[in-house]
Amino acid sequence: MPSNRPFAAFLPLVLVGLTAPGCLKLPVDDDPKPAANVMVGRNFEGQDMSAVDLLRADLTGANLKRADFRKCKTLAGAIFTKANMQDAQLAGVNLSETSLRDSVLRGADLQNANLRGCNLQRAVLDGAKLAGAKLDGANLERASMGNVSLAKASMPGVNLHLARVESADLHGANLRGANLKNTSFVNSDLRDADLRDANATGAFFQAAKLQGARYSDDPISRTQWPADFKLEKQGLVRLSANE
Repeated sequence: MPSNRPFAAFLPLVLVGLTAPGCLKLPVDDDPKPAANVMVGRNFEGQDMSAVDLLRADLTGANLKRADFRKCKTLAGAIFTKANMQDAQLAGVNLSETSLRDSVLRGADLQNANLRGCNLQRAVLDGAKLAGAKLDGANLERASMGNVSLAKASMPGVNLHLARVESADLHGANLRGANLKNTSFVNSDLRDADLRDANATGAFFQAAKLQGARYSDDPISRTQWPADFKLEKQGLVRLSANE
């Protein structure tokens, strides 16, 4: 019987050659990312979410009504699309870059929460508490925000295009550079808000309070108003670009 020893001795050399620089390498699984934590449609109503693994969680369509997230370190990057988060406890929670599109956050406590870069398109936030929240660059297009509390909220660059922000408290909110096109602020409190560089063309300010709100007519940071807006009757404060 022919001996296999010469081939056996040669095989290690072949394998070494395949992994040498410039040579073909053996296929390996080089994807370090764990699988998404899928919890689509799950029922967590009224639960303390600190015991739930929410790393890269996908909670699309989940029932999170009255759920308590306050002990969670971060929810950054999670997916809450179409989730029911009515009356959820989210005060101070990091929700940056999360998807909350079409979600229900009616009456939720989001005071001092980090919502930077969130997608909140068409979200229902009526009666939500967002005082002191950070919404820099968030997308709230067509969101429903009646009776919402946004006092002293940080909202530079936020997109509120076609949103309904009626009977809302935005006293002292930072809306600098915001997209407020066709937004309804009917009966809302915008006193002392920063509206410099904001685009409010087509917006509705009927019965809104604007005393002390800051705006600019400087070419660099000019505030854009609705065509029929009576600027001189609102008690606004004009500032230059450098102020």
